[in-house]
This record gives sequence, C-alpha cells and structure tokens, in this order.
Amino acid sequence: MFQVNNQRYYLRMLRFPDSTGVFCLGIPNKQLPKRLINAELIQNKLIEKFEQDASQPTNYIVTVKGSKNENILRTTYRLNLSNPQQPKLTKILVVYKR
Repeated sequence: MFQVNNQRYYLRMLRFPDSTGVFCLGIPNKQLPKRLINAELIQNKLIEKFEQDASQPTNYIVTVKGSKNENILRTTYRLNLSNPQQPKLTKILVVYKR
C-alpha cells in the first residue's frame, strides 16, 4: 500500500505457473486491480524479487531474471508510482552472464 494525493493505492504482482509475473494497480474498496500500464519491461517476465523502497513509499525495486537466450543474468529496475496513471520505470543495475 502507498498513498498519493490523499488516495491510497496497492500494487500486486500476480504470478503465473510458468513463474512469470504481471503487476496490477488498484484502489482499496473502490477499484479492482488493473494491469499496470507503461511497465512492459517488467510485465510477463521472471520476477526474482519485488519490494517497496523503504525511503520512498511510492517506489518499488523489481529484479527481473534474464532468459536463457539473453546475455543478461538479471536486471534491477526502480518502479516510480508517484503518478500512478503514468508510472516510470528506470533501469538501475544490469548483471551480465560470464
């Protein structure tokens, strides 16, 4: 849960049997969660870790595992939801395979 402009929101990650995740945003007691827009880099990916940034409640840190066909082991993103209708996704760390 986090709050923006006196409105509470919640972010959920739905995990599918193939271990991929889809992020959804909702408003408690008003709106069912809907798929998060403008976040294609983290949607339908293998999510290794997902946690709220303690210093910024509207930010989440998401770590995505690379696929077998990629030269990337994992990528960490900052998901900024200070404007929930237009989330911002920033790449903060890429770990490459040897």
